[in-house]
Formats: sequence, structure tokens, C-alpha cells
Amino acid sequence: MNLWHKGLITFILLSILLASRATSPTTEDKAGLDSLILSEQEDPLYPLAEEIASTESLPVFHNWHEALQNNPSYILWVISPHHLSDTVIIEAAIALRKHAFIPAIGLISGNTLEEARNLWQRKAPFKASVAYTAIGEYPSMGIHQAHLSAVEHGKTTQPTPMTKSSLVNALQHADYLVFTGHGSATSWYLDTTTSFRAEDIPSLPPLVIASGSCQSFRLWVKDSIAMTFAKNGAAAYAGFVFSPLAGATIGNIYALPFEHTWQGFPIGMVISLQNRATLKLFARIPYYFLLGDPRIAFRILPPYTLVADIQSGEERTLSYSNAPPGIIPVVIVGGAEYQFIHIDGVGAIAETDPINHIRLQTMNLKGDKYLLFAHNGGEFTVHLRRRAPFLWQFSNTIRNAFDLVHFIMPQNGGDIILLLCSLITLAGILKSRQHRQKIAGEQKSIFLLSCAVAGVFLISATIYQVTRLDQISILHKPVYISPIWLAAIFLLTGSATYLHLSHTAWIAKVLSSLLATLPALLPALFNLSTLLIFNLFFSMPRLGTPIASYHLGTLPLVSAGVWYAAFELVTRVTQTALSSSSKNKKFGEQPLSG
Repeated sequence: MNLWHKGLITFILLSILLASRATSPTTEDKAGLDSLILSEQEDPLYPLAEEIASTESLPVFHNWHEALQNNPSYILWVISPHHLSDTVIIEAAIALRKHAFIPAIGLISGNTLEEARNLWQRKAPFKASVAYTAIGEYPSMGIHQAHLSAVEHGKTTQPTPMTKSSLVNALQHADYLVFTGHGSATSWYLDTTTSFRAEDIPSLPPLVIASGSCQSFRLWVKDSIAMTFAKNGAAAYAGFVFSPLAGATIGNIYALPFEHTWQGFPIGMVISLQNRATLKLFARIPYYFLLGDPRIAFRILPPYTLVADIQSGEERTLSYSNAPPGIIPVVIVGGAEYQFIHIDGVGAIAETDPINHIRLQTMNLKGDKYLLFAHNGGEFTVHLRRRAPFLWQFSNTIRNAFDLVHFIMPQNGGDIILLLCSLITLAGILKSRQHRQKIAGEQKSIFLLSCAVAGVFLISATIYQVTRLDQISILHKPVYISPIWLAAIFLLTGSATYLHLSHTAWIAKVLSSLLATLPALLPALFNLSTLLIFNLFFSMPRLGTPIASYHLGTLPLVSAGVWYAAFELVTRVTQTALSSSSKNKKFGEQPLSG
């Protein structure tokens, strides 16, 4: 079996491996309870669980196994912060990960019974008249100064500098506020010198707060910022128990995912979908949670009008109008039987798609399909198919793999590292003296052909980046075309081609193919080793289970397989052309017989 076949088989196997790492199917058609309460009898807040059960006529279950067996849509988890810990959260996350779908979960908690009761009774008004995006200093996201932006009645104001006092003012006047920036269990960091801590939180209206900060949902920690928000009047707080990957949530840093929630698609459902998205990118278990009632919503009715619902064979097309701009939550009754979704102007996704999509997320629940997507407002059309097109599944995986390699990896020093590797490789090739026995003409031919192959890969990479720059859907970090990255590709490919054409030994040819594949292979190896070290030396000893997914490591391997196969094909053609040229030259040098 030659190297070309090996490269092609490697790519196919890696593609299948990645596809097999998709999250569990999101379809769950079994009937189940709408809402239930989860609480342990030994918990100091258990009397509140009984009170809620009596008031709302809901059953109470005492462990996750019993609760999830009833396939609830909503779970009110009544638990004291003193009964919470890493272990308790991990046990809950593992139970949810094994279940067919992740229900909408809200923790009802407080340091006292009265605090917890107040949180349960506190309902956000059915409006989001005033919402804020609070953006902390975040250089890797392109944010170099903390600022606030208000959205009042659908209109966004100009950003203003964010200080402690301006943030306090926003919190006291907002119905909904999203904070993006660095953080901890006790603080939001506005910049490198300013921390907004629990003691800075004023008395609040019943607003909804969400944060993408690291570890801000550690309710059991002293001076927990999430618990203090709830204690001081907030109706709900959404946050991550552990550190998330920046840029992985739906929309962008200015998005307001809860803004258009309605009674059929409340904030708890939005969090459920976002948890599924994290499982497709960086998390092995769900750890984005809500403090407060998961059934809170800002609207009573859907924020759109269904105009037409047409079914034709294996496809179903739904047309809508009057949607506001923002993140739109849509429920399609009876839509769970369709695996493939395409929304005009937004993108496409499949239920079994293993890759996160920042503009479109989906989940099936009890026969219905829940969609969450970013939209400019007005009309939109949803196309459903029972099965995802076979070729689309492969092409979509390949596109995402190359997007990750070409745009995400060059940032934060990845382009410099690849350039150093290319310069070291070039220096090694130039230093080699194994080619001197070849005639000068052949050396020149090899050099020119190497430059030509490098040029082909450079042009291909440039065209791909220009074409895909505004279309990537894995992360919403700011991306750019890196000349350093492109220069490194040219030097690496040229050096690898020269090595390939100048040597006949199989080891040299394999080495040359691996060198040419470094732009994709290096990110894969770096990410896999980093994630493995994190899981082995931090996650496992401290938490007892790995919490980081390996998708960011396996995905570049798909592009590495394609890259490897492409290089093998191009160099095989080049080698044939070089051999043909050498034979013609030798034939021309033979003396004619008299």
C-alpha cells in the first residue's frame, strides 16, 4: 500500500472518529412530566421543596436517577449552598450527560430558608425593556477597554466606559444584563486593576443576569458573586461552574440570548441548548447552570409569526415573519423527526453534528424541535429534512476543521510558532549536502518545482481564508488573515517538497509529508497534549473525572488528513513530471548511431 492510499485511509478514519464523538442524539420522544422538584430530605431547604410542591402541585424526587427517569422538561433543584460542592455538581453533570437530553434546570438556593423562598417567589417581569451588555477588558477577544452598551426597546446605545459606579447603575435599572469578561467565584474583573466583588453589589430589582466568566457559579464559596446577586434581589443568575472556552456561546459578545425568550421557550431551555453546544466543543460534561426559576421568560407569546408550514416528501419548510433582531428562540411542533435544519442566511446544522455552531443551535424534546439562532430581524425560513445529506456531513466537518486551523490557531502566537518550525526546517534542508552528487540542472529543477508546489499551497490557503473569513461558525472570537501564518505554510511546503523530491528513501518521504502537514498537525498535537495534561493532572485529581473534551484536538486531525493526502497527490504528480523530464534529457544526450 503506497503513501497516497495510507494518507487517504487515515483521513477517512479520522473523519469517522470525529463523527463518532458527537454528543448523544438529542431526540427524546417519550412522554414525561413538565416540571418536578429535586431535593434531598436531609437538606435544610427541604421544607421549601415541600412548600413549592404543595403550591405548584409538583412531585418531589430525592436523587437524579429518579428525577431523570420521569423525563421532565423543567427541574427545580432545591439545595442549600452548604450541600453543594464540586463533587455534587460533578455527580449532577454526569447524570445529565448520560441522559438522552438535558432538561431546563434552575437551582433554588439561599443561605437561609427565607432567602431561598424569596428567590423562588421572585419573578422577572414579562419584558426586557432595558438590557445591558457589560464587556470587561478582554484582549484576546479584541476588547481593550471595559464598556457598557444599553439596549432599550430594541435600540442599542453607543458604548460607554464601564466603571464600578456605571455597572452598579446599569444593574439597578436593567431587566437583563450579560457580563462578558474574566471572573472568579467572587468577582467580575472589569480590567486588570478593577474587580467588581460581592460587596459592590447593590440592592437590585428582579433582573436576570448571565455571565460567561470563569467559575462564577460556585455557590458554596464564601462571598459567592452569584449568591450575592440573588440575595440582593436578582431573579436569576446564569454562569459556569468551571472555566469555559471564550467565544463558544451563541451569537457574539454583544448577544442577549435570553432577550426574546417566551413562555414556551424560557431561559432554562436556552441554557439547555447552550450546554449542548459546550459538549460539542470544549466540555465533556455540562457545567453551565442557572440560579433561579428556569421557567422565567421575558415574553408571553413567541417573538415571531408563523406564515406557512409546508411538508413535501422528506422535507418540511416553515416561513416566519415579524421577528425582532437578536437571538430568536423557535419551537417547531412535531419537528423532532427531522435531523437536518437549514435557515436561510444563518446556516445549517444536523442533530448528530459533532461541531458547535455559534449562530444556530438545536434540541429535540418530546417530539418538538427547539431552535436558537442569530437573526437580523424580519422574515426567516426554516428548512427541515429527515436526514442530513451524506456529503454535507463530511464537507461540514472538513470546513470546520480547516476554519479552526486557519483562523483560530494562528492567534495567540500560533503563527509565530509555525514560522519558527518552518525556518528550522528550511535551515535543515539548506544545510544538507546529500544532493550534491546530482547535476546542477536537476537541482535547479527540484528547487523550481518545490517553489511551485509551495506556491500552490500558499494560494490555496489564501483563497480559503479570504473566502471563509466572515463565515466561520466554531467560535465568535475576532479572526484575521495572518501573513506570518501564510509565509510559514509557503516555507514549510517548499522545504518538504524539496526533501520529498531529493530523496528516494521512504522515511524521507514520510518525513516530508509530515512536515508539510505541520500547519494542521501541530495544533492537533498541541491541543491534545494540553487537554490531556489538564484532565490528568488537574481535573482527575481534583474532581475525579475529566471535564475537558478532546474535540479541539481531534478536529485539526481531520484537516491534517486532508492536508497529508493533498501533499501526497501533488508531490506524486510533481515527482512524475521530474522523472519524465530527466528521462527526456538523458535520451536527448544519447549519441546517434551511424
